[in-house]
Amino acid sequence: MRTSSAPIQHEAQVAGLAWSLWAELGVAGWTRNHSDFSIDPEALVILTAWLWDRDPRLRDEATDWCIRYGRFVSAARLKNLLGSASWLDSPWWAEFAATINANSRWQWPAGEARPRSFKPSQKSRIEDFTRPSLIALRVRALAGVGARAEILGLLASEQRDVAVAEVAARIGYSKRNAAEALDSLEMAGLLSSSRIRNRLEYSIVDRARLSTLIDPKPRWTPSWVPIVTVITRLVEFLRRAEDLSDAVASVESVSFVRNLDDEFRWWSISPPQLVMVDDAYSVLVHWAADLFAGLEVGEPATVVGRQA
Repeated sequence: MRTSSAPIQHEAQVAGLAWSLWAELGVAGWTRNHSDFSIDPEALVILTAWLWDRDPRLRDEATDWCIRYGRFVSAARLKNLLGSASWLDSPWWAEFAATINANSRWQWPAGEARPRSFKPSQKSRIEDFTRPSLIALRVRALAGVGARAEILGLLASEQRDVAVAEVAARIGYSKRNAAEALDSLEMAGLLSSSRIRNRLEYSIVDRARLSTLIDPKPRWTPSWVPIVTVITRLVEFLRRAEDLSDAVASVESVSFVRNLDDEFRWWSISPPQLVMVDDAYSVLVHWAADLFAGLEVGEPATVVGRQA
């Protein structure tokens, strides 16, 4: 058994990341390290709920924002993302969502959970929707909250054709919803499709036309869903590893990284190379320290991986 301050430090760094992202969205905060990164509202909401009471002020100010601007958050996408990560029934999510629902007209998936006692501060305010980091909200204001807005945001940052299955996986909606939205956007003349063997691939017809509607675009477009999955699982693993022997922790580290292979690939970041099982845990700990530090300060090579 070992004790370490690393999990506590990493939780503080995750909170610092969340504070910076929320400050971009108009939450009353001071530090903004991610002004040139697009922000994924649902991923940020889930990350903040996961932090739970580790930073009560962050939780409360984020709740205040969600109550005021919840019309720009997709309840359906939240449900899909939470379900895919097996978080839908977690107590931290249920309480957060129930509190939002109790203080607004939104209907986020919360089950039978009871809301916490909460009084909105009403400090949250989006002063300028033209910030590059707010591109997701801008597209939703234009195309509505749903699969079409997510597709437009995705394709605006892609320089290649994408297929339906990939679009669905990356936007957090079902394949059926993605296919219907792609078809609608093609009928509207914004997208074109071509059949490659047995699948349809889509691309933007006129990039300049779309840019006039949604610019300014941020320089960086991270894949926030796998980022949130990896960093929350990583903190949880490092906490659990404190009760393991060095040998067992190293073996478990190898399995942990292998089980997140899809998330690392989607994020476009290289996972730690745990070749020697004997020191795998130590390698993972040092890799995690660099990872959380880079995320908190908005280091592009960390946040967007190989895209940088």
